[in-house]
Amino acid sequence: IMKNITLSKKFYNNGLNYYGAIKILKSQTLDSNDVFVIYPLLYLERHTAELFLKALLIYSVSKCVINKNIIIEWNNQNFNISQTHSLKILLEKFIEIQTSTRLIPLYDDRIKEIKK
Repeated sequence: IMKNITLSKKFYNNGLNYYGAIKILKSQTLDSNDVFVIYPLLYLERHTAELFLKALLIYSVSKCVINKNIIIEWNNQNFNISQTHSLKILLEKFIEIQTSTRLIPLYDDRIKEIKK
C-alpha cells in the first residue's frame, strides 16, 4: 500500500509533464499550418485532464490499495480507477466522493456548471 499523497503526486507530476508538452506543441504548431498535430494535441490535453482527475481522486479518499490495479476506498465503497479512462466517469466519481465526505454542501452550483 502506497501513501495516497505520494501516489497522488505521481499522477499530478505526470499531468504537469504532459501539460508542459502541450504548451510546447501549441507554441510551435498554432502559428503554422501543421493541422496534423491537432488530434494528438487534443489527446494530450484529454490525457492530462485524466491524470489530474485521478490525482484528485487518490488525494481525496481515505485509503488507496495498489496491486495490479489502483483501488480507492471511501465510506465503505470501492472504485478501481485503473479500469476507466472516461473523464465523465472520473469527474462524477470525484463529485460523488466530495459530496459524500464533506460536512457542508459548498460549491454545488459550481459542480453543476462543471458537469455541463
